[in-house]
Amino acid sequence: MKKFLPVCLAAILLLGCQSKSASSSSVHYSADIGGMDNSAVTADEAVDHSNTGNNSALTTEDSEKKIVYTGNLSIETTDYNASMAQIQSDVKNGIITIESASEYVDSSNLRSNDLIIRVSSETYETYMDSASSLGSIRSRSSTRDDITKQYNDKSITIAALEKEQSRLQTMMDQAVTVDDMIAIESRLSEVETQLNQYKSDLANLDTDIAMSTVYLTLNEVLEYSGSSAVRKESTFLDRLTNTFADSWTFFVNLLEKLLFFVIYMIPIAIVVLVICFIYRQYRRKHPRKPKSEKNEGSIKPRE
Repeated sequence: MKKFLPVCLAAILLLGCQSKSASSSSVHYSADIGGMDNSAVTADEAVDHSNTGNNSALTTEDSEKKIVYTGNLSIETTDYNASMAQIQSDVKNGIITIESASEYVDSSNLRSNDLIIRVSSETYETYMDSASSLGSIRSRSSTRDDITKQYNDKSITIAALEKEQSRLQTMMDQAVTVDDMIAIESRLSEVETQLNQYKSDLANLDTDIAMSTVYLTLNEVLEYSGSSAVRKESTFLDRLTNTFADSWTFFVNLLEKLLFFVIYMIPIAIVVLVICFIYRQYRRKHPRKPKSEKNEGSIKPRE
C-alpha cells in the first residue's frame, strides 16, 4: 500500500501537466484563428490605418520640398547652324537631353525649331543663364511648382497598400476554404493594381523633380531685332532670290499637274479614237451620195 500511493500521486501529476499543456495549446490555436479573422476584417481598411500611422513618420521629410522647375526660352540667332551645333554639343556632353524637336522653314527661307529639353534640376538655373550663348534672348520665363504634398500623399498611399498586400498574402497562406481564397485573391489583385499605378506615378514625379523641362524656341534671323518685332524683313537680294526659287517651284508644279492631266485624259482619248475609227469604217461601207445626184432625184420632169 505504501508503494502504491507514490505511484498514484505521480500519475495524477502527469495527467495534470498534460491537461495544462493541451489547454495552453488550444488557447494559442484559437488566438491564431482570431488573429486571422481580425486581419480579414481590417484588410479593406489598411489604407486608412496606414495613413494614420505614417503621418508622424513623414513629418521629418516635410522639410524637404519637392520642386518641379519649368522654363520657357525664345531665342533669335543669326547663325542657326552654329546654335544647333551648340545644342547638339550639350546633348553629347550629357548637359541636356532632347525629348522632341520640330523644325520648319518660313516663306523667307528662315528656319525655326521648337525643342523640349530636359536638364538636371541642379544645373537648371545655370543652363537658363547660359542660354544667351545660343543667340539673343527675346523672352524668358520660369515656373516653380511645389508638389511636396502630392508626393507625400502618394508615398503614404504606397506604404498603406504595401502593408495591406503583406497582410493579404499572410491571410492567403492561412486560408482554409475556397471562398476565403477567392475573396482574398480578388482583393489582393486590386491592391497590386493600385500599388503599381501609384508607384508609376511616383516614378514620374521623381523624374520631373530630378530633370527640369525647358521649352526652347530657336528662330533664325538676318539680324537681331531691336524692337518688338521678332524678325526684320528680308533684303532686296533675299526677296529676289526667293522669287526665282518660287518661280522655279511654280514651274515644276505646273509641269507635274500637266503630266497628271495627260495621264487622266488617256482613257478619254482612247475612247474618242475608237469612236472615230468605227465611224470611218462605217462611212467607207456607206459613202454619202453626191449633192448633184440628190438634186436630180428631187427634180420632177414636166408633163
